[in-house]
Amino acid sequence: MRAWTIAIVCLFVQPPWASAEVASVTITSRTVVADGHAFDQTGSYEKLVGRIEFVIDPSDRHNARIADLAFALRDTDGRVRFSSDLMVLQPTNRARANGILLFELANRGIKALLPFFNRAAGSISPSSPADFGDGLLMRDGYTVVWVGWEADVPAAALRIVPPAAVLPPTEKIEALDVDVIVNARTGSRHTGSRTSMTAGPSSASRGRATARVSPSPGRPSPTTSSCSRD
Repeated sequence: MRAWTIAIVCLFVQPPWASAEVASVTITSRTVVADGHAFDQTGSYEKLVGRIEFVIDPSDRHNARIADLAFALRDTDGRVRFSSDLMVLQPTNRARANGILLFELANRGIKALLPFFNRAAGSISPSSPADFGDGLLMRDGYTVVWVGWEADVPAAALRIVPPAAVLPPTEKIEALDVDVIVNARTGSRHTGSRTSMTAGPSSASRGRATARVSPSPGRPSPTTSSCSRD
């Protein structure tokens, strides 16, 4: 466990555009997957599920571009804490691992490594033999790690729990523009993707909500109308 924890720390602290630390890793469940199938000489695999907690320093210049970080709630040490979902696939017998970790930030909470390398069907929580496809990564002893990075995905997917930002009354909140493309005539459209959740408006008033309709992306919007909230 120590090896992949160190690897995750390095991934998050090395980029020059942001600086963060892993404060703790909590494993909440540990189960053997693929019905205990032995992947050649590597043997069986297990799945670890848990949470990884990060700390970030708002005063660090590398973090200046993080939106509203200055308004995030701080701990007693002046730093901001947040956490992400974590999932790990590793050989049950760690001595049979090849020492290489494949890391993926789960886009929209989805795990793409197994479909890409193992030709497996996509799964939110790889467990059955079918979820591991031809077993390529497992046969070669790779350790696979996923961490969530989006907050607007369903709870079943990997997601991040960002710190709360408390804006002062004097802080101006900019209007949010959302582009939606439809392929057929419709009277309503969800503003999020199939795997995303949409944040509701701060007010139920329809007075400030408008829709601009254009025949194709990049062209002027000839039609403007008020929007309603479902």
